[in-house]
Amino acid sequence: PRTIPAAASELLRAFESIGDGCEFARVQRRYGIEVNGLLSWSTLTLDALVRALDQRFAGLGATENSRLLLRPDGERVIHDRRWPLDIHAAPAGGMAARERAGRLDDAALFAEACRRIVAARERLLADLADAEKVFVFRSDSLDGDRLELLHRALCAYGPVRLLNVQPAAPTAPTLLQGHAGEVIRVEKNRFVGFLERFTGDDGNGVPAVEDWVVLCRKAISLA
Repeated sequence: PRTIPAAASELLRAFESIGDGCEFARVQRRYGIEVNGLLSWSTLTLDALVRALDQRFAGLGATENSRLLLRPDGERVIHDRRWPLDIHAAPAGGMAARERAGRLDDAALFAEACRRIVAARERLLADLADAEKVFVFRSDSLDGDRLELLHRALCAYGPVRLLNVQPAAPTAPTLLQGHAGEVIRVEKNRFVGFLERFTGDDGNGVPAVEDWVVLCRKAISLA
């Protein structure tokens, strides 16, 4: 049986973000974790994620499917137009790696980022099959049927554990509901946690780091 890690950094290594946004990856980085998951620094909707999972992310990182875009905030991203999916072009490693990426011209950064995405894709597919990690999907709101849709797509790879994290205040009575800091089991290996607040993905807001750790610890306990 799995044990509950005592240290927050050890605990958070048991989780990986699969969207939507970078908030959880920023929480992990606060604890010194090198975050290099395929979708940890990405933006995509649930529907896009389900389509990509159904296709095993085929062709992701191939230059013919990708283009380099400059976002309004100045961040360069690799855009796959098929799902669609945006992934940060700069590596998720330390400051030195990100500064090096900032010195690359667009062509060099594009080629390097595509190679890195292909390698990250293979790691994700292997991790989904191993089903050791808990995969985290953040969403503003999600009902039970759509959460099941996502979990079914994940379980095509193996007995994947899914933690959906959403705001504590639901926007409609049909949505899943819970108090801030609460994690509920919806079905076997499917959980929903609730946060008081989210931060934006522009890196300016400060994530509710301790609140995320509380949710992860409760999810591991339930799993």
